[in-house]
Amino acid sequence: MPYAAHHDRRARPPPIVLSLSEIARGVGGALRLMRNDAGGLHGLDRSAEGFRRSFGAAVLLAPLYVLHRMTSYAEYQTVAPLELIVVVEALFYVIGWTMFPVALLEVVRRIDRSRHYFGAVVAVNWATVPIFTLYVFVGSATRLAGTTALDAAIGVTLALLAGTWLARILRHALDTTWLVAIALAVMEFFLSATASLILFGTLGLRPATA
Repeated sequence: MPYAAHHDRRARPPPIVLSLSEIARGVGGALRLMRNDAGGLHGLDRSAEGFRRSFGAAVLLAPLYVLHRMTSYAEYQTVAPLELIVVVEALFYVIGWTMFPVALLEVVRRIDRSRHYFGAVVAVNWATVPIFTLYVFVGSATRLAGTTALDAAIGVTLALLAGTWLARILRHALDTTWLVAIALAVMEFFLSATASLILFGTLGLRPATA
């Protein structure tokens, strides 16, 4: 039994601890792809290990996500207890990082792009760092401005930009057509929107002014 326990511990993958250089390479490669520069792929670790480590971006962004959600709750009301909010938010954060890779796995099998799967997920994960950071800071600035119309317009603009960037990334990472890349970007949008609706429904979130 002691040997088995020791063997199990050794079999587990090591925890993901990202270095600054690794973050810089990942984000840098993703930014080049977002600018429609296919050369950004060469800056990414598209191996199985690189795939696993790219999910470290979720840990990297977690503090910013928590801050974003805390400030967002000022605009909503709910009767859900704090403990339920924390558990549900944590669950949906994990789901948010895994639902698109899971859906993409089935798609790449059907379009004969399985060999590009790791690279595509790696690129998307690293691109989430600058995209989400931009979304949070721009959203915070418009929220402080207190203009609902401006907030809505900027929200739509950011969504269109994010969709464009994602389509560019998938176009190059999967070595596929623009039509397929755009369809996948739309799929990701609807997955995220559906998850948000489920989150709001689960916690009974309503605008504070309602």
